[in-house]
Amino acid sequence: KLLILGVIKKVVFALVFLYASNANALSLYYDAQLEDYLNKMAAPLKKSSGLRDVRFYIASSNQINAFATENKEIVLYSGLIEKSKTKQQVQGVLAHELGHLIAQHHVKSRVKSSDSGFNTIAGTILGVGAIIAGAPQAGYAAIVGGGAADMSKALAHSRTHENEADSIAIKLLDENNISKKGLADFFKLLERQENNFYKDNPEYLSTHPSTSNRKSFITANIANDESIKNDEDFDIFKAKIFALTNKAEKVINYYSAKEDSAATSLALAIGYAAQNDFSMAFKQLDKSKKLGLKGIWYYDMLGQMMYQKADFEESVSFYAKSRELGNNSWILDFQIAESLYALKNKKALDYYFKSISKFEYFYYTYKRIADVYAYQKEMSKAYVYLTIYNLKTGKTKDAKRYYELLEKQIEKDNITDPIVLQQLADFKQYFKLEKESE
Repeated sequence: KLLILGVIKKVVFALVFLYASNANALSLYYDAQLEDYLNKMAAPLKKSSGLRDVRFYIASSNQINAFATENKEIVLYSGLIEKSKTKQQVQGVLAHELGHLIAQHHVKSRVKSSDSGFNTIAGTILGVGAIIAGAPQAGYAAIVGGGAADMSKALAHSRTHENEADSIAIKLLDENNISKKGLADFFKLLERQENNFYKDNPEYLSTHPSTSNRKSFITANIANDESIKNDEDFDIFKAKIFALTNKAEKVINYYSAKEDSAATSLALAIGYAAQNDFSMAFKQLDKSKKLGLKGIWYYDMLGQMMYQKADFEESVSFYAKSRELGNNSWILDFQIAESLYALKNKKALDYYFKSISKFEYFYYTYKRIADVYAYQKEMSKAYVYLTIYNLKTGKTKDAKRYYELLEKQIEKDNITDPIVLQQLADFKQYFKLEKESE
């Protein structure tokens, strides 16, 4: 289960949220263009899976990995996308992770872990590889404390899950006429990466079946005529992720050597903007549009750059143009709210509420709503949302402190607002039940 650790940051353009698993903290990137493309890639697979409310995220990490959680969240590492050559490779991984959820491996792993008497990360992280690409210790951490017999039994169980997820992935890909060659090619990539760290490592020492065997299994299910076509939007998707998750100097050096394309110019625009060289940033962004970047994302990007320049009115104006072209993302609502908040415009509150109504899991929005109410000197409402924010982020002590401040504020100002009073009653009941459970 992912637990939110801390506050949000504005890094370059992407909104970054910190999450923790029982292994490591992850930075998740929120960007309307990235979200749109990722959801479109996953949409047919998700529909075929029959699963509802599955959410997809991108995390900043150079590892070639992905995982699914019991909360139906699928996280792709930026390193996986960076190394993937085609859209179909990423779709193959998405199909694999959906396979874990369809088979309910999170439930089975949790039961198996309890039976065998030791902890395993498989209960939460059900990914394409725990022992890969520079972090072999992560795989071994999953089996620390187990006896040899128990360890062998549990690892065999995990291998069974991986094989089952691969089989389900093939079915999902077939149902949607998506080339299985992408998944096979991904395993070839993964195999090369593993060979950099392991020599003749026996399969029973891995939480996953050998990549070579998995590659052979997928390849055996590929028709001879399966082919993969180039996707310019995927190149743009990759370039933007690379630009957002690497230092500006690295981005500029890497993409300056590449051929002109919408993807190349977009990455360079982000790199130059990160160095506050907006003259070059705007030049490259305009070039990206001429080479194929869609207007909806061109204006979204302009809005983000203007926000970084502290030209908030222009930022709102460009965001509005992106919306006119079909950008209805909760992220856009949040970005507009941020610009309006910087202008001390009361309309910011409307957009924060629009954002949270579309995506309730971006908990920092509750904090920003509290900030607006505090600025307007409506402290009872500010305390309501600060209490909610801290409850949702697991900071129970802070939540209780704001609840107590809310109680005092209501009495001080003789508040009669029925919504505020109902919130107070709900908080009171929550803390009462929490105390009784201690």
